[in-house]
Amino acid sequence: MQLKKFEAPTINEALQRIKSELGDDAVIFDLRTRCGQAHNGGREGTWVEVTAAVERHVHDSSEAMHAAFSGTLNSLISQRTKSPGEPSTKAATEPRYGVQDVSHTWAATRYSPWFQNMLLSGFTQAAAGYLIGEAAAAHAAASGEVPFKIVLQKSIGKHLAIAGPLEVRRGKKKKVAFIGPTGVGKTTTLAKVAAQFAYRRDMTVKIITIDTYRIAAAEQLKLYGKIMNLPVMVAATVEDFDRELQRCEDADLVLIDTAGRNCRDAHHMAALGNWLGRHAEIETHLLLSATTTPEVVQATVRCFLQNRVNCIIITKIDESIRCGHLYDILAATGIPISYVTNGQRVPEDIVPASTPLLAELMLEGYGEQSLAAV
Repeated sequence: MQLKKFEAPTINEALQRIKSELGDDAVIFDLRTRCGQAHNGGREGTWVEVTAAVERHVHDSSEAMHAAFSGTLNSLISQRTKSPGEPSTKAATEPRYGVQDVSHTWAATRYSPWFQNMLLSGFTQAAAGYLIGEAAAAHAAASGEVPFKIVLQKSIGKHLAIAGPLEVRRGKKKKVAFIGPTGVGKTTTLAKVAAQFAYRRDMTVKIITIDTYRIAAAEQLKLYGKIMNLPVMVAATVEDFDRELQRCEDADLVLIDTAGRNCRDAHHMAALGNWLGRHAEIETHLLLSATTTPEVVQATVRCFLQNRVNCIIITKIDESIRCGHLYDILAATGIPISYVTNGQRVPEDIVPASTPLLAELMLEGYGEQSLAAV
């Protein structure tokens, strides 16, 4: 990494020099306004001092970051899913961004509080350094007119794909399956979505459960169905499932509940693919709990990507003290996020995903004090 300070009468002139000497890949680490005589012997007065850096072999763009991290995703997760007796190194668990080992770079700058806050929020050092560098450059280019927090949130958000709520239209049938490991809230989330479309949008909704593994799972869903006056069908075999889908052809929205099992169980993942893979029209939403550790999130996504995953739903944000640890896997896979759930109440505790919401959750989390704008 090449690090260099630039002095100029104005920020625009400094940025032009940075672009000329370091190129478009340069990242601004610090920006200060000085008074007196410049170190380069320039005239006295007010001038700016900008510290910039460039990693010559990596392009500083969202596409390059995505490609660089995606290239290490498989090795990252495979290291984390080794058996207990196998060795694992920290280097293999951290994705490579445009700037490496940036923790010391931010320690003495005005952005140090932001960097430390992002680490507390669950971001890796590499992700925090990359995003702050990107945001600092944008903040400087805007002459500081926009609060740095807003710029940083936009930098976080632009690397996340957003699907938003389900798009359901009358006459155009939609089938959605909720998949994920045990305990992430698949059945409760399904009930929330069902209630919203059945009662708030007055659509015909039918429910199918293929979860015959968990004790009382079908009974729980049938209870929700009884309360909401919605039909609930139980499919014990693949043939039953095909038959129930045909019986739901008159519905605007068909919601499918699946069994939560150990995602590292190859037999279970193959069975899930057999059930859902036969119907390309089914949209699958993978549920990830915000309370889960980064290692488990990575392993879960890796396992479920053996089958089709169209969207991600983040659950239990109300039970998590931080959400920044979700950034790496969401940015790397590029799978769009549809919903975020924040409680047990049906149907209230679910909100459509949006860039501002996710950026705020990842940056601030729950109970973290907001920092003053730079």
